[in-house]
Amino acid sequence: MKRIGLFAVILISLIACQPKDKQAPLIFLKGDNPMTVSLGKYFKDPGATADDNKDKDITNKLTMTHDVQINGPANGDGTTKRAGTYHVIYTCKDAAGNTGTATRTVIVKNDAEQYATRYELRVNASNESIVNDTIVNSIDLSVDNTTNLKLWFPKMGAKQGFRIYGMIAWDNSDNYYHITIPDQKTPFFENNVRYLYGITNANSTQFISDSKILDSIDPSFEVKYYLYKYRYSPYGTVTWNDSTWEVIKNDIVIDHYERF
Repeated sequence: MKRIGLFAVILISLIACQPKDKQAPLIFLKGDNPMTVSLGKYFKDPGATADDNKDKDITNKLTMTHDVQINGPANGDGTTKRAGTYHVIYTCKDAAGNTGTATRTVIVKNDAEQYATRYELRVNASNESIVNDTIVNSIDLSVDNTTNLKLWFPKMGAKQGFRIYGMIAWDNSDNYYHITIPDQKTPFFENNVRYLYGITNANSTQFISDSKILDSIDPSFEVKYYLYKYRYSPYGTVTWNDSTWEVIKNDIVIDHYERF
């Protein structure tokens, strides 16, 4: 009995003298890091596994959170709704209380991002009644943060403040990316008189076929559109913001963008 008691004491002493587990679990991410997702496309994190020096496979103890803006549940899956850089955080704790973490970077991007650069703009108007033929040496285009393939033009026809957008789409019939300009209007004050400028019917088949990206690598493209100038009139036939307007001038304009 004395020998058994001595053995127990020695065994307990040996266990007590063993080094305490201070090593955190290792977390291994599946899939890409960083991970790139097109704006408006479905986001689902590829997952991860966890391994511990003592507890071995403890993947079932993993927890995950993310800040990706999606149309879906918090920390879940869903379509992305805003461009930006986000993070997925994995955490895992072993039996000894050691915590391991791993981070995946998720980049949600507008697929038109390559066109958000600086250009030389050449403007050609059919009769120069609203805008003149001109060259703008430096103009910056930007992409939209919430709609994929949406591109913003800061001054159509080189007119300061006339900011509109276009939508880029692939056309299988001629193997070009084309730019559709939806109807848009912007008010201006000129000599203390309020006018309305608008692009109308630029999404017709004729104009879309002429509005295309000529080079996607070293970006260059043309945008063709109808440009109208309106003045307020109670007898006008165009309604905008609960007021009626009449057309006083119109042009067919071609804007040619060449990477600066």
